[in-house]
Amino acid sequence: MDDVRCHSSQPSGEPQRPREPHPRTPSQRCCFLGVETSPELLWEDWELGKNFTKTLVLKNVHSKLQKLRLRAPVSKYFRSVLTQQILISPGTSYPLPLTFSPHERCEYEDSVAFEGRDGSFVVSLRATLPRHALVAPDSVLLPICALKHSTQTTLVLKNQSKLHTWFQWECPPPFHVSPDQGLLEPSQEGLITVVFQPHEALVHQREAFCRFGDTGEELLGRCTVLLRGQAKYPSLQLRCTEGEEDPEAAPELLFGSVAIGCHRKKSFTICNMSPVTASFAFSCLQGGTPQLGSEFSCDVSSGEVAPGSSLRATVHYSPVVVGTVAVDYLTLVCPGALNKIQLKLTGTCIGPIVTLSCSMLDFGHLDQGQAAMRKVDLVNSSPCEAVYQWDLDGCGHSVFSVQPTGGTLQPNSHITLKVVYRPQSPMIHHRKVACLILHRGPVFLDVIGTCHSELQKPAVLRPKHLTTYRLHRRRGLTLYPPDQLSAMLQNRSLRLDHQGALCLLDEESSECSAESPDILSENSLTEEYYQASSGGLSPLSSSSSSSHISVEPAELVFHCAPSTPSRSSSQSVCVTNRTKGMVSLVWTTDPDSPFAVSPVSCDLSPLKSTSFGVSYDPKQLNALHGAQLECFAIYKVLREPGQVEEGLLFPSWCVTVRVIGHSFQLGREHFVPRCTLQPPTVVFPALSLLSYRTVLLQNSGDLPLSFNLHPDQSSPLAGSVSVVPGCGLVLPRHHQILHLRTTPTEDCPRHGFSLNLQLNGAMNTQEITVISWVEEPSVAMEAEGCLHLQPTAVGSSSQRSHCIRNTSRVPLGYQWRIPGEDSRVICVDPESGEMQPNDSVVQTWMFSPLEETTYNMTPFLSFWPIQTPGGRTSRLGLEVTAMGCQGTIRAESPVVELGEMLVGGSRAVEVSLVNSSLCPLSLGLEVQQTLLDQELTSDPRCTEPLALHLESSRRTVPSCSRLLLTVTVTPHRRARYQWTLSYKPLSATGCELGASVLLCELRAEGVFSTLRVADARCGGSVGGLSKRQLWSLFSLDSLNLHLLSCPSPQELTYRKTTQRSLHRCPSIFRAAILDFNFCSAPVASEPSTVLMLLDNIGPIPAEWALLFPDDQRMEVNHWAESGEFSSTELHQMKVQDNRLFSVSPRSGTLPPGQQRALQLTYRHDFAGAHRLPVVFKLSHGREILLNFQGVTVERDRPYLHFSRLQHVFSPVAVGVLIPPRQVYDLYNSSTVVVHYEVDAYPLQQLQEQNFHHPVLCCLTPRGEVRPGRTAQLEWLFSPLEAKVYNVDIVIHTRGGDSTVVSFEGRGFDPRALGPSDHVCLPSVPCMQKAALPEQVVFLSEESVSLGNVPVHSRSTRLLSLTNVSHTEAVQYGWELPQQDGPQVVQMHPSKGRLGAGESILCVLTLNTPGWTVLYQLDLICQITMETELAEYRESVRRVEEERERQQQEFTITERDLGAGGGQATQGPRSAPVQVPLPLRRYQTLPPLRSISCSTMAGGMYSSRGPRAERHSRREGPAGGRMPTPTLLHLGVTARSHGLLEYQALFPDNLSQHHVYRSPRVETQGSHWAVSSTVPPTAALPHLVPGQERDILTHTLLSLIRSLIDDQEFQRRLARLPSERVPYFSQLRAPDPPGYPSPGAPLPPVPRPYSAPPGPSLPRGLRPAGAGVALKERPHTVGAAENHPRPSLDSRHADLQTQRDPDRGHVRRIIRRCAEFSDVCEDVLLNTLQNLMMEAFHRELDLTAPPPPPPSSDDISVSRRGDGS
Repeated sequence: MDDVRCHSSQPSGEPQRPREPHPRTPSQRCCFLGVETSPELLWEDWELGKNFTKTLVLKNVHSKLQKLRLRAPVSKYFRSVLTQQILISPGTSYPLPLTFSPHERCEYEDSVAFEGRDGSFVVSLRATLPRHALVAPDSVLLPICALKHSTQTTLVLKNQSKLHTWFQWECPPPFHVSPDQGLLEPSQEGLITVVFQPHEALVHQREAFCRFGDTGEELLGRCTVLLRGQAKYPSLQLRCTEGEEDPEAAPELLFGSVAIGCHRKKSFTICNMSPVTASFAFSCLQGGTPQLGSEFSCDVSSGEVAPGSSLRATVHYSPVVVGTVAVDYLTLVCPGALNKIQLKLTGTCIGPIVTLSCSMLDFGHLDQGQAAMRKVDLVNSSPCEAVYQWDLDGCGHSVFSVQPTGGTLQPNSHITLKVVYRPQSPMIHHRKVACLILHRGPVFLDVIGTCHSELQKPAVLRPKHLTTYRLHRRRGLTLYPPDQLSAMLQNRSLRLDHQGALCLLDEESSECSAESPDILSENSLTEEYYQASSGGLSPLSSSSSSSHISVEPAELVFHCAPSTPSRSSSQSVCVTNRTKGMVSLVWTTDPDSPFAVSPVSCDLSPLKSTSFGVSYDPKQLNALHGAQLECFAIYKVLREPGQVEEGLLFPSWCVTVRVIGHSFQLGREHFVPRCTLQPPTVVFPALSLLSYRTVLLQNSGDLPLSFNLHPDQSSPLAGSVSVVPGCGLVLPRHHQILHLRTTPTEDCPRHGFSLNLQLNGAMNTQEITVISWVEEPSVAMEAEGCLHLQPTAVGSSSQRSHCIRNTSRVPLGYQWRIPGEDSRVICVDPESGEMQPNDSVVQTWMFSPLEETTYNMTPFLSFWPIQTPGGRTSRLGLEVTAMGCQGTIRAESPVVELGEMLVGGSRAVEVSLVNSSLCPLSLGLEVQQTLLDQELTSDPRCTEPLALHLESSRRTVPSCSRLLLTVTVTPHRRARYQWTLSYKPLSATGCELGASVLLCELRAEGVFSTLRVADARCGGSVGGLSKRQLWSLFSLDSLNLHLLSCPSPQELTYRKTTQRSLHRCPSIFRAAILDFNFCSAPVASEPSTVLMLLDNIGPIPAEWALLFPDDQRMEVNHWAESGEFSSTELHQMKVQDNRLFSVSPRSGTLPPGQQRALQLTYRHDFAGAHRLPVVFKLSHGREILLNFQGVTVERDRPYLHFSRLQHVFSPVAVGVLIPPRQVYDLYNSSTVVVHYEVDAYPLQQLQEQNFHHPVLCCLTPRGEVRPGRTAQLEWLFSPLEAKVYNVDIVIHTRGGDSTVVSFEGRGFDPRALGPSDHVCLPSVPCMQKAALPEQVVFLSEESVSLGNVPVHSRSTRLLSLTNVSHTEAVQYGWELPQQDGPQVVQMHPSKGRLGAGESILCVLTLNTPGWTVLYQLDLICQITMETELAEYRESVRRVEEERERQQQEFTITERDLGAGGGQATQGPRSAPVQVPLPLRRYQTLPPLRSISCSTMAGGMYSSRGPRAERHSRREGPAGGRMPTPTLLHLGVTARSHGLLEYQALFPDNLSQHHVYRSPRVETQGSHWAVSSTVPPTAALPHLVPGQERDILTHTLLSLIRSLIDDQEFQRRLARLPSERVPYFSQLRAPDPPGYPSPGAPLPPVPRPYSAPPGPSLPRGLRPAGAGVALKERPHTVGAAENHPRPSLDSRHADLQTQRDPDRGHVRRIIRRCAEFSDVCEDVLLNTLQNLMMEAFHRELDLTAPPPPPPSSDDISVSRRGDGS
């Protein structure tokens, strides 16, 4: 009981994270010692006083029986009732019940242990009390949020306890949680919302604490959640969708001109460029909303834009006032954004433009009772609808009528009107009829006509009379009757002008046109209409003039309904005559009208008035009536004909009275009006000016509508507005246009006042709101009228923008006024202009200081309304502060290195300019160019254009900042450039101030794309060509020169590879043309392959391409092809179609320092000569035309290929006794041996022309060339004069063609030009850089130049041969050039084997004979893979075995041989009988017969083609093919000189060579010869090629081959060295005169070192004179062998033993002996070669320090040892 741990039921005061319960799942079971069980048993729901039992399951997962010993729990609270030992079989389970008996409420812990054979394990027993446990995530990452926005997410809060748990959150800002407190039931999950509302653009991390516990108690439990969120600034942009926008300009939507009553919409886009969601809202400028509200409306007022997305918004513009410009601003407000964006909205409202086709209609004269009709067009030339109405009675009260009287005219259309004249009384009729237009002033039509009766026939009124009348009215003469004017004219009080009109004597004639009507403004026409509608009087008019006849009142309203229909009502009107003559008044009557006037006519005296009665007598009750009564007035004298002159005929005047009335009985309900007013609110301009507006009263019902101003309106504001017409009748579905006129005042309220229209004579009213208050002009300035300009350098200028805004409702004009002294320093643009209401103008202020000081200035802004230019002007001041200072500019880097640049290319470079002063500086940049190349600067004709261009020569550097100046460099040639960049300060006007100031220097080098051919290899059919021949055939020296030279301007026409030709054969304009000669080969032979290695030696990448003719030709349509091809085109098409020439790759780009292999292939598919022009194009570089040439010959046809048909010999000095031998190469590209012969006739002619002196002599005029090999023609060129010799020589080929070769030699005078030390140095690379496919063996050097050497000398070089393969072994063999004289070049070892990865050192030796030679030798090393050779030998062995078996075995197939025994057909087949061949020691010689050259070549030479044929003939068809060896070419060049000549030309180099002065035995083939100045071939008879030579050669070869194959001959040959006197010692060369005899005291000196014989020769066959030989160890040169003749050392030993007193003399004689020096030279040379070979094989370390010298004690000890 004491071991159990009991815990309190209350949690500790420390806030702890609750422990998660252990789930009892099978996955939590563990394995102990092969028993699988739970690691713990847990009791959670328990009560006091009860027992709780749980089962612990033990499972045996082992393959054996488990015996476990149970150790029961130590406490009494846990117990087990089972036995102490448990047995569990494999794969079974054992249940172990455990009982828990609690005694108090606490936590219990104990354990039960199990012990087995291999160990023990423990299972924990725990009983816990229920506790509060809430689980929340460790951290919550909220979505990224914009500043001053909010994002939210949810987290799960889970109650994992069995108790009801109360929780409460503590969350720091900017995070908030909801709900922040609550109650969770057991195992309940709650969603908590976390809100992130940042106020700073940071990464926010806060810890939120959730306290939990019992409800009402202290919350002791706590869990922590890390809240993380990131806030960023939102960024919104406005983009207008139409047109191109300036990204720096403010966004603006221009709606243009929009018709009244229409609307136009435009869209813009709100783009969110930030990674957060941004909310926005649109707001208007403060005080910028018009009185009627904004004419602009946006369909989006607020919203959100997701990151990287956009929102499209549309703005509608609906104008309401014609002739105004509406300006408004939408401000995009985004919470948290750094700026606010304003969108400017601008639109113009336009109204209808209505005109008449003619302004006057003349009806002429009509009889009384007749009618006439005229037509006139009403034209609407505007894009908006025009609502019109004729101000004319259409019910019979007018002699004129118009149909239709009103309507709507569509945009850009017209309507034809019918005007009818129906007079009632004889008189002149004239009326100016007004056509009312909504939103516009009226349009007038003059209609005239004259009515005649039987008794009265007044004068006829014409249009000219009307024109003259208007002139008279303007002069004030129409107030007098015509008779008085006539009398005044007769009394000379008046006179006639040039137009025939009357005028005063002191008045000038009018200049107005008499043919056109008066041109009046729109307001004047409207005012004239007001006067006509007001009865001839206009009380509000500003004009003092009035009409001739007036009527008052002009409007009558009859609203008192009669009791009976027969009873009428009457009112009176007064007509006044304002003229000075008697007038006649006539009213137009209508008998059907309820309105009547009495009297109908009367005469009225001057300046008198009369009254007329107007009665209303309706014929129908409960009806509405209306009319316009018409009265014509005319001078009475005009009614009688002939009373006045023609020029004094005046028209009549017309006055009208509008009358309305209704016949509704009392108590009877009037018609309910159905009408609308557009617009319901009328806004007048905010100026104290007479203004006009129009309102449309639309009767939308089916009943007539009468209207009149409300009679009870007594307000003075209502009386200030005049409405015309004030009453009237509107027919159903018709309209009435009302004109309003007023002069706004300051005391008018801002919200306006109302005008009431009484409708249908009842209490029905329609209200018109009128706003006509005067507003003072006001302008707002940015920054409260203060402007601070940045510090500016003296002499320069700076700018800053400033905004002013029109905050009034009227357009304003403005003008800036700057005081005189300040105008020299500051100026503004624009200085004057106009601003529409609510419009803002951004102005630019320019500051140009004159001295270094601080300026305080106050310019004034004057502004005024545009409608009143001469009115009162307002004034506003602007406080401007600025400062002038000094400054300088420097470059951050004084020297800028640009490096190498492509000529013709361009590169933009940024130069950093630093301004450390307080003011920005304006400067003018200057560039000076210098070429650093001496050869270009020394040429005065070299004029180079400027290669450095500035982005702008005038720049401004801000204060305390850095400016990146962009310069563009474009070099024009290959040269080194240097530019000097300087500047001059600029004034405000752009003038230069002061001297130039150096900024920096820029340096660059113009280069071209350069390539060169670093190496070239040949393979395939041209594998036998040497590297020097390949270099010459492909003109690679010239190609490299062209590639490294500068291109011509024509080559730079196309800087890139383009198709620029329309022809199959492009035009050849290239300056560089080279030949690529692929040599020749037989038909169907292996393709000729050339591998060229291109090396980019330039500093820039080189882009190159090889363009075939098809690559240069542009594609054309088939119809453009002519269909006729030339022979050249056909040849090129054949070559390209069959792909005879191919290049891989055709194009590419090489980075600097990189190399690329280029493979050129020529296929021998067709016999003949093939050519193809190919262009080698370097991008931005050279363009070279390469003529691909190749010859394919027929098989078995002899053919010699001449690389050049013109050969130039090396120059030779005149008078040289022994000229050097020079060579010319002949290459045999056929499959047979070619015999050639040189035609000596031109040489004989040249000799005869030069005094029988052999100027040019061919030493080998005839010979043969093996297939695939090169023969050399030896020449002696001995000039007599210092000139150039030319001779054309024909070289004949037996069985082939003859070729003419031009040889050229130049003789020079050594006294004038000096001695020539010319040596033919190779231009080909010495090292191999391009590897052929599957090449595994490489030479350390491919070209060896020994330079100038003396005759009778030896030159050696060490070369390494390396096998780079890791798996293959090879065999190599050197093939030395065949020469008629001694073998001058030797290679040791001549053949051998190279294992995988091995290297060998080869010794190249050149023995120069006694004559001078120009050596150009080609040594070939044949490499054969051992695996291929083994396969070939195995196939040959199988073929020989099969052949031998076929010769010795035979099978009897006859069936009748066994007839005697009867078993021939039944017995088995007989075994083959082997007949032994007789053993013969020698074979019989074959019969003598003629042998072809090809057969001899197959037996003598080992060339590639004939060798295969030889093996095929020798081995048979099934004998396999000899593996083709890989050829490695080693070129050896040197020039030998005579001793005297060499000593004279190269005195310092003579000591570097050893000259052999003793007689030397030269080897050539298998014979010995003594070297002399005479060629060895001169002592032997010349064997002419032919049948005799073939027989002799074949016979000797057969004899030698038989002797070598004879085993007995080889054994006897091996015993020869053991004989006492070998017979071959008698064959040595005789001693020269003076040489000591064998019995003399001095022994014979052995011959110098020579190449050892091949390994097949025995040691006894070595020459007797060989005193120094190589050791038998491979690849090592050994000491001299013992020789039967006494050696020099033995003779010296004998001399030592002899006590001759003349011993020193003998030594001197020996030292002076030539043989002694030769021997010493050989010994030293062999020693050095042995050391180099040992060092090469790592047997000797040449870098090791030498051993210390032995001490004296060591020497004495060694001497005593030797003495003993």
